[in-house]
Amino acid sequence: MSHIDANVPKDIFLTSFQDLELNNQGNLVLLIKRLLEELKQPTNKGVYVCGDMGVGKTYVMAAFCHMLALQDKSCAFISVSQLLQDLKSYFNSNQDNGLEDLKEVDYLVLDDIGAETLS
Repeated sequence: MSHIDANVPKDIFLTSFQDLELNNQGNLVLLIKRLLEELKQPTNKGVYVCGDMGVGKTYVMAAFCHMLALQDKSCAFISVSQLLQDLKSYFNSNQDNGLEDLKEVDYLVLDDIGAETLS
């Protein structure tokens, strides 16, 4: 999986679409269809996925990244709360914060937007 950069556990990216249990009234199936449509006819618009905790959004997006990597596409899968923590640690530092790299990937997945605690 050299084409996936992530700040979440790497074993999640061993998930494929065949591994998923798609039994929540078809919503995940619709999401997968939408993602596959985006691959066939890309737009410059993003896809925003929302829903209750624990329904499988993260695993669907991880499976999507897995599929992209197999197609030699670059993907970054980033937990927003972890990203914000990392960025805070780079303030007043001369270290590269990695944001430039995020701009260069073919696909960027921002996981758990809104789950972070604000301070």
